[in-house]
Amino acid sequence: MAKMKPQKSPTTSIIKEAKALSSKDKRDHIRFEPDPGTLALIDTIDEGKKRAFQPQHAALVTEESHRGCGLVLKMCKELQVGSLCRVKVGHAAPAIGQIRWRVELDAQVIRIGVMYLD
Repeated sequence: MAKMKPQKSPTTSIIKEAKALSSKDKRDHIRFEPDPGTLALIDTIDEGKKRAFQPQHAALVTEESHRGCGLVLKMCKELQVGSLCRVKVGHAAPAIGQIRWRVELDAQVIRIGVMYLD
């Protein structure tokens, strides 16, 4: 009679996969996909000047989290890594954010990551 090897439980496999993913992804918050077609309006902030929310840019929201969002928009020079802005995602109220990363997808389109500061 052949010895049967104990089978791994599905839970063990899931835990191993989760640990592998979490060790690769150092983010503190879970990302989730926004509803299709969710837009964000972006208002650049002039240091020291207070004014009402006046968006200059519109972007497609590609990912969201409790602490920020990923956006795709038309090329602009104002939104550089480290710059501050106000972002209104979907129906939410505008939030102050900082551009944490920026990738030029081509000559006319960029992708940015915004971290909420408030």
